[in-house]
Parts: sequence; C-alpha cells; structure tokens
Amino acid sequence: MTISPAAIKLHLSTWEKKIHPIVSVSIVHPYIPDEIVECPQPPQPSPIMVDDQEEYEVKEILDSRFRWGKLWYLVKFIRWSHSDNMWLPHMEVHAPAAAEEFHLQHPNAPHSSPAPTPTMSCHLQCHGEATPLQDVAA
Repeated sequence: MTISPAAIKLHLSTWEKKIHPIVSVSIVHPYIPDEIVECPQPPQPSPIMVDDQEEYEVKEILDSRFRWGKLWYLVKFIRWSHSDNMWLPHMEVHAPAAAEEFHLQHPNAPHSSPAPTPTMSCHLQCHGEATPLQDVAA
C-alpha cells in the first residue's frame, strides 16, 4: 500500500511483527528470479532407530566448545554435506568412539569437564587442596 510517493506500507505476517512496516520506495525492487538454476541438494539420509529413538549416524566430531556451561560438539553426520554440520550438546551425541577419537587428535580441545573457575583455580594454587566453594567464600 502506498503511503506517499516516497514510502509504502508492507503487509507483514505475524512472524515479522518486529519489522517496521513502512519503508522507503528507494529500497523496494521487484523480485527477479535467478536465470541459473540452483543445484538441487541431495535429500538428507533417514535416521536410524536406536532404542526406539530416531538418531543420525555421526561420521566425526570436528570441534568442541563450552556454551551455557555445557560441552558442545560440532558434528559431521554420515552422508550429510558439511553445510549441515551442527553444534550439539555432548549429551545428545551418542558416539563415544567419535568423541574419543576427536580428543585423541585434539588433546587441548574442551572436553567433558569445564575449566576451573578463577575462584577454584586460585584456591587450588594458593592453598594446595580443593575445598568446596562455600568454604572458600566464608
């Protein structure tokens, strides 16, 4: 809908409610489909059933990191493209052999126990033994 010669109002779905509906006509262009047909992507393989749960087969673990206080793995699945690699919490990756192989090849990569907190690290270095953090703070 035209608001003025320089602006139009977009008809947005409820999913797009955070987008301001009035835009300048200078940024609106008609859609022109690409003449080069995109390469069709092969279909993703079907999951396998493990203990009545659908799971995808892990080819390898590519990386690890801590996020939200949990260990996450970057996982490559068998017969999936690299663009489909995904970060998953380690508890959702049921491939202990892949995790072991990754950590053997990358011994300094984050693993199942997070790095000690600065308070715990200082306490271990300064006092020589581990005690619960509530005792340190007291």
